[in-house]
Amino acid sequence: MSKRVKKTIVNGLTLSRIVGALTIPFIFSTANTTFLIVLLALLFITDFLDGKLSRAWGVSTVGGALLDPLGDKLLAIVCILSLIGTHIDYLILLLFELAISLLNIYRTLHGENVKSTMKGKIKTWFLSISILLGAIRLFNPNVINDLLHVVDVVTDRCTITENIVLTSLILAGIFEVFTLLSYLGETIAKKDTYKEKVALKPYRELLTRLFDETRYKEDKNKPLLDIIRVEE
Repeated sequence: MSKRVKKTIVNGLTLSRIVGALTIPFIFSTANTTFLIVLLALLFITDFLDGKLSRAWGVSTVGGALLDPLGDKLLAIVCILSLIGTHIDYLILLLFELAISLLNIYRTLHGENVKSTMKGKIKTWFLSISILLGAIRLFNPNVINDLLHVVDVVTDRCTITENIVLTSLILAGIFEVFTLLSYLGETIAKKDTYKEKVALKPYRELLTRLFDETRYKEDKNKPLLDIIRVEE
């Protein structure tokens, strides 16, 4: 398999999370339970696969590294917005996600090298679990029982209850708070090193630079602003 194909597969997985996120509101409105749950699970799994494959195949790019958290944030925010109508507690998670996103944008535009971190990934996985449980609870709290019945296991105990959803919300909220405070502390500590906004490179030149895997090793530890600005 050529590197071009491998890079297309990896970027396709990342983009699928972005495109899939845009379909979530329509699926929520039609209450297609099975398809919704399967789609959410697949979209959350792509978050693991794209990074794993890009490193294994040696096709990591700065652009891919930027699209990855963008896909995470868009998927999370759209799902939360879809659930708020039935579970207002998700509003708290939405506010934290928006605050973290705005903080990271601010840091990036001022020369900070904002990258995915382990604490951010852990926070995202807890948030994903909470969203998935909330969606199951909304549309079919007995879905686990239904799946068990397929393999001839008869039970009515494996039900997604309100307490389970609330517990997952609390855990996700704890990691949201921890992540936000951590990023905020880093921002305050490095505020004196931020650079002013500068002119950006032409669009085509930006795309070439961001999605060139041969430049990844050279660029991955550079602040994004240094990569996309016009060199003096």
